[in-house]
Amino acid sequence: MNLSARSSVFVSIVTRNEEPFLRRCLESLDSQTVRVRVGIFDNDSCDQTLDIARSCGVPTVRSKENVGYCRGHNLNLRQENYDYALLLNADTVLDSDYVERMINSLSTIERAGMACGKIFRMDRNGEKIKGSAGYLLD
Repeated sequence: MNLSARSSVFVSIVTRNEEPFLRRCLESLDSQTVRVRVGIFDNDSCDQTLDIARSCGVPTVRSKENVGYCRGHNLNLRQENYDYALLLNADTVLDSDYVERMINSLSTIERAGMACGKIFRMDRNGEKIKGSAGYLLD
């Protein structure tokens, strides 16, 4: 996977024992129609989460304790330069044009500061289930 290649889109994933989900999430990021960089902040996982991330070539930062979801993203985002940031849960799978469509939407609507689209989550069996359809605020 080429998820660490330089681009203006940085995807931050905070993990803690995400072994059942992470590979599929990373595969969906690798299949994006635009290049993205991915970084994982791990909250002291005790399963194979870090091994999966590393086998996919994703840079990881491992915390010796669980510092929480928000702080993990903040620490991850501070280490990078980017035009767009996507904060993502490890149990999500994105359509291949998700990032491109979000960038196009944000570029088109001058007042837009953030965007969210239809996100499919995985259940424990790895099946896609709809998680959010998104909102448009005026």
